[in-house]
Amino acid sequence: MADNEGIDLDDQTHHDQELTDSYAHLAPTDHGRQANLVLLGCSLLQLPVWGFPISYGVFQENYASSTTDLKGNISSTGIIGTTLNGIIYLSMPVLFGLFTNKYAHYRRHAGAMGIVLLVGSLVLSSFAKEVWQLILTQGVLQALGSTLLFSSSTIYLDEWFVRRKGFAYGVMLSVKSAVGAGTPLLFGYLISKLGLRNTLRIWSAIALASSAPALFLLRPRLELSRDDRRTRRLSWRFLRHPTFYVFQASNIIFSASYGMPQTYLSSFAATILRFSAFNSALVLAGLNAPSILASFWFGLLSDGKTIWPRSRPLSISMISLLSAIGACLPVFLLWGPAANPSAEGIVLVALFAAFYGFFAGGYSAIWGGIVKELRREAEYHNEPVDTALIFGLLNGGRGIGYVAGGFVGIQLLKEGAVNSSQWAYGTKYGSLILFTGIGATLGGASVILHSRRLFQSGRP
Repeated sequence: MADNEGIDLDDQTHHDQELTDSYAHLAPTDHGRQANLVLLGCSLLQLPVWGFPISYGVFQENYASSTTDLKGNISSTGIIGTTLNGIIYLSMPVLFGLFTNKYAHYRRHAGAMGIVLLVGSLVLSSFAKEVWQLILTQGVLQALGSTLLFSSSTIYLDEWFVRRKGFAYGVMLSVKSAVGAGTPLLFGYLISKLGLRNTLRIWSAIALASSAPALFLLRPRLELSRDDRRTRRLSWRFLRHPTFYVFQASNIIFSASYGMPQTYLSSFAATILRFSAFNSALVLAGLNAPSILASFWFGLLSDGKTIWPRSRPLSISMISLLSAIGACLPVFLLWGPAANPSAEGIVLVALFAAFYGFFAGGYSAIWGGIVKELRREAEYHNEPVDTALIFGLLNGGRGIGYVAGGFVGIQLLKEGAVNSSQWAYGTKYGSLILFTGIGATLGGASVILHSRRLFQSGRP
């Protein structure tokens, strides 16, 4: 069977007669020195790529303060975070497709250009005097640099990990979660001590120091010439089947709701619970910290590991349902009933951040399992498949969700309370909280694919 999986070549493809003799002794997938170095490099790049986007809420809170010296409509700084994340995610399907195939030989150049744009945009933003300059540098240029760096580098991970793809993505996303837990505290501390502009300059230096060495750890598993890449087309046959659409729809809806706590939980803590700026940043860090373990755990589940000994592996649809239900319950049972600057409200928000952060934060770690599921389906139908392209499309779906959620969040804040209770439902965040819970629940809708088969079997 011809598994035309682009640069994701397993042991069977070694015997493919289309490969020349120079490809007969490829390094093994999933294990070995170079595979581990690629995993290390991709993990290190999570710091410069995601440190600022994940923690933008800390900067937004300071931009909106009365002490800022920026000129222009200060409320417009709210679109920087949405624009930044939106461009990063929405660009990924295109870039993953290009760097998988036609322009694969430009990956290293793209990574270097991404570093230049990323670091340069941060330095320029530290000198911004007007709001539009911040939007251009932090929202647009930084996004282009981040997505160039992330897309060109992550494809290496897809090459080197086949059977343990969920594990590899889980490790990488665990590091991303660790970045999300640590950088809000780091930024909050630096801003309080050194100010916004110096913080941006220090972060640009950190981004350069962490990204440049990581880029040298990345090596392709299979070197193909420019002509070799251009003679092969990407496979889009997976779009003929409903499986991708169901997973993608669930992914988009879940992502739209996931952006709400990421964007507004620190503001909720500051305005409703009257937290200080540092404690508000601490809440955001507490939301991201549990996903360090969750990403790794959900990644292992996606590779077929069991929840407990002697149990059978869960299908990827059931794993997504587990993440979705685990995320929606804390919204309705913990965040919704929390309000007022009381000990009870503080405890409920802390518990919400921990439980929601774990189950919602681990949702993207199941993408490795979704990719493998679509690959199995392609094998069953004797069709080629490009797994890096699918991963890029899933990231694009998350981008659609983030952007849509950004606009929805603005309207939900205008709608305000859903009732007149003393709980959080009765505050201006009430409608937003309700949307977050419903969106999390619908994130498990892919279970309809396997409604008659709850556990894995040999057929897709």
